[in-house]
Amino acid sequence: MAAETNENSTIKTANGSTAEHFVQFDGLRGFAIFFVVCCHCNILIHGGGLANALFFDLAGFLLINPFKERSEERFLSLWGILRFYGSRALRILPGYYLVVLLVYFQSDGYWLNKEQFLNLLYFNENWGHFWFIHAYFWVTYYIPFIMLLFLLLAKKIKALKNDLVCSVVFLVLAGVLRILCLGLGVRDIRLDQLMVGIAAGYLCRYIRNNDKFKASIAKYKTAGDILILFIVLLVIILSSKKVLNLIRPGLGDKSFGWDYLYISALLMGLLIILTFLFKEGISAKIFRIKPLVFIGKLSYLIYLLNFLVALQIRPKSEILWFICVFSVSVVLAYVVDSLFAFVISKCKMIKGFKKQ
Repeated sequence: MAAETNENSTIKTANGSTAEHFVQFDGLRGFAIFFVVCCHCNILIHGGGLANALFFDLAGFLLINPFKERSEERFLSLWGILRFYGSRALRILPGYYLVVLLVYFQSDGYWLNKEQFLNLLYFNENWGHFWFIHAYFWVTYYIPFIMLLFLLLAKKIKALKNDLVCSVVFLVLAGVLRILCLGLGVRDIRLDQLMVGIAAGYLCRYIRNNDKFKASIAKYKTAGDILILFIVLLVIILSSKKVLNLIRPGLGDKSFGWDYLYISALLMGLLIILTFLFKEGISAKIFRIKPLVFIGKLSYLIYLLNFLVALQIRPKSEILWFICVFSVSVVLAYVVDSLFAFVISKCKMIKGFKKQ
C-alpha cells in the first residue's frame, strides 16, 4: 500500500541522511506494472514474466535494505518475525481478499467454482492471475526461516558476516533452487528470484559502505545511465513478440521472462543495482517522475485489479483496450488504497484512545 512506501522513503540511514532512493524503486514498480497490463492486453505479451521478476527482486532487495545496517537481524527474534508477518499481511491480504471476492461474486461462480474460491482464501490454489500472490504469500512464509538459518550460520562462519560473501552465497543459492525446480519438480514459488534480490541488496550495502567503490562509481555516471537505458530497451524488445519475430522468425514464441526465469531475475537485479548506484543520473530522474512514482505506489492493487477490469472491457483495438484497462485500474486502485488507508488510520486512532 502507498502508506508503506511513503514510510520507507523517509527512513534514516546510519549517517542521519534520508533514504530517498526508495522513490526510484516506486518508479521501477510503475515501470513494471505498465508491462503487466500490456501483457494482459496482448500488446507486450512477454512483459509479464520480466515484470514479475522485477517485483520479486525488489522484494528481496528491500528485505535486506542497504540503507540500514544489519536490518536482516530482525529475524533473530520472535517479535521481529511476527512484525514481518504482520506488515506483509497488512500489505497483501486486504486487496487480495477484496479482488477474490469480486471475481467470485461478479462472475457468479463462472470463472471460479466454490471449491477454487475456498482454496484461494487460504492460498491452497494457484489460479490464473492470482498465481503471483500465491507465490508471494508462500515466499513470505518461508523467508524468515531461511534468513534465521542463514543468520545462525553467520554466527559460526565469520565469512558470512561480509556483505560481499553473503551476496555471492545467495546468488549461488538462487541458481541451485532454479536447477531443483527445473530438474526435480520442486514447488516453484519464485524463491530464487527473491534470493537474487537479496544478493543485490547485500552487494549494494557492501558498495555503500566502501569508500573506494563509491568514488569509482561517481566517475562513471554517464556509463551507468547508458546501461540502465539499454536494459529498459532490452526489456521492451524481449517483451514484444512482434519485435522478436522480426529479429528471427519464431523467436517471439519463446518468452524470455517465463522460460529463462533465473536469467530474467539477474537482468532485473542488475537494473535495481544500477538504479541504486547511479541515483543522480538521468535514468534515476526518470524513475522519480511523480506520475510514475504514483502508479508504482499503487502497483500491487493495479496488478490485482487490472485482470478483472480487462474481463469487463474488450474493445476491438488492443491499444484502446490497454488505455481503458490501465486508466480504470489506476482509478480503482487509488480508491481502494485510500479506503484501506482510512480504515487503518481509524484503527490506529481507536487504539491510541484505548491506551489513553
